Amino acid sequence: MVAPDALARRVDRARRSDASTWTRARAALRRRPRVWLAVLGECFDVSAGRRFYAGDGDYATCFAGRDASRAFATGDFSESGCVSDVSGLTDGELAAIRGWRDFMRDKYRAAGVLANGEFYDAETGAATALTLEIRARLERYDAGAAAREQRARMFPDCDSTSDGDFVDVRCREDDSGPRYPRNETTTDAEGRASSRCACYGDLGVSDARRAYPGCDLTSTRCRAPLGAGVG
Repeated sequence: MVAPDALARRVDRARRSDASTWTRARAALRRRPRVWLAVLGECFDVSAGRRFYAGDGDYATCFAGRDASRAFATGDFSESGCVSDVSGLTDGELAAIRGWRDFMRDKYRAAGVLANGEFYDAETGAATALTLEIRARLERYDAGAAAREQRARMFPDCDSTSDGDFVDVRCREDDSGPRYPRNETTTDAEGRASSRCACYGDLGVSDARRAYPGCDLTSTRCRAPLGAGVG
């Protein structure tokens, strides 16, 4: 099989040497079926990525000719997983799908929207309530991500090394002085709690930042049980 770029070069040479040959080649090229897919209802012509999305391409079975948004987040490429249904996905998983949609926007030609009533209205093509809800969730997720990034700069992650059932956590001294490892717990917009080891510049503790079991409050290094909130 001739790669698209190689075929285009052959066609260009034919056009310069023989107008009738160019005409036949161009007609043959135009007869090749276009390949499209949709992400969150936005359609893209991915013919330029034919080796991925057509024939025996890695993603052809799951993505070509349909909206399989869910699979972009879950990695489930089975027939039941290659669907547009995004119900039950977390904000982070929706953000992962959005990342793929943005990749498609950058790399391939937009081909409109899939107006089947799920993400875009079948009659007007306007965004549905589901799409508006997804956008709102992603806005909150982005705001939370920005806050988490700012917090991570203020209270950086501990350095850590694993040793069987334990983890050594330690904080580096910076311009402000020593920092102390704490088990920091935060809750996201969906009410899910997560923990990490964060370095604080003061000795305070609270429900949201606890000292590790058996570790002195003034220690800049601590040996903690594996899984004890070390991120």
